[in-house]
Amino acid sequence: MPSYPLTAIIKRRSVANDGYGGETVTWATVDAGYPCRIYSASAGYHRDVPGEYSASTHKMMGGVIEIRAGDEIEVGTSRYTVLGPGYPENLIYGSSSAHHVEVHLRAHPA
Repeated sequence: MPSYPLTAIIKRRSVANDGYGGETVTWATVDAGYPCRIYSASAGYHRDVPGEYSASTHKMMGGVIEIRAGDEIEVGTSRYTVLGPGYPENLIYGSSSAHHVEVHLRAHPA
């Protein structure tokens, strides 16, 4: 079993109608103690849709959990946006046969 030295907070965006024709955005905590490992992605790219790519700055590996594109990851004072899975076979939602999830991240400016 891999060792995960970091603990991340995973947050998911939610949008609701504010009743005045606008929207209110909130961030709900999905997991406040997700064990993970984050490392630099040298020249990493994530394919959003066929023919479109986003540059990733980091990759994150951790235990099996549902992580979606657009989720926010916080580790200490560092923040990242999830771009998507590292590889299609790693897009796993609670599969009992999987042992980890790997996702592409983009770091927020400090």
